[in-house]
Amino acid sequence: MCKFTRTANAGGLLELDGRSILLDGICDGAGPYLPTPPGMLDALLERKPDLMVVTHAHPDHLAPDAAVECLFAWGGIPVLGTRDVARILSPWPVAVGEAAAAGPVGVAPIPSRHIGAARREVEHVSFLLKGSRRCFFLGDAAPLQWKGWTEPLDVLFAPFAYAATNAGWRVVEELSPQRLVLLHMPARDYDPERLWNMEGLSHRRGIPVTIPEMGETVDF
Repeated sequence: MCKFTRTANAGGLLELDGRSILLDGICDGAGPYLPTPPGMLDALLERKPDLMVVTHAHPDHLAPDAAVECLFAWGGIPVLGTRDVARILSPWPVAVGEAAAAGPVGVAPIPSRHIGAARREVEHVSFLLKGSRRCFFLGDAAPLQWKGWTEPLDVLFAPFAYAATNAGWRVVEELSPQRLVLLHMPARDYDPERLWNMEGLSHRRGIPVTIPEMGETVDF
């Protein structure tokens, strides 16, 4: 069983093989990108995940105060991230550059470049999750670095640029996941690529695309 609930701008709660992993799941807002809603944060406080991972320390992927509040409320869960994430979440311990497991699900950090030339110095990791499904959670990783990737994928979690640009979509086709889940979506009232209504995806063929609403749960 694999399902994903979007709880943040670019992430959410993945449930796989009886375990739950929070992926960039608590964030602040930034421009057209939405924060974790207060009601969703309250629900997360009551729902302890087995593991939390954070790709990088930008506020639209990590809300420091809310994340620390949740971590102390949950107690005892491991966190994977970067050195910047570890600094921001201190004193909560963050494993940097280490793999972990949530029961039968292995989680491995993959060093990756942040999308956009101006942000290439940002420390960033993506995460490969292996259980009964193979999921690749990219955060804000630039597309072209994945050319030549050969490991089979069931689900690819990627920012909207992977579908909005021809170069990004060619990388998706090369990765060839069974399903693409688009995250890091702008609010519906700011959608220049016309992705929310799928109009902007009309010329993308062969790979099913899912765009979850905030709070929506999708099954794979």
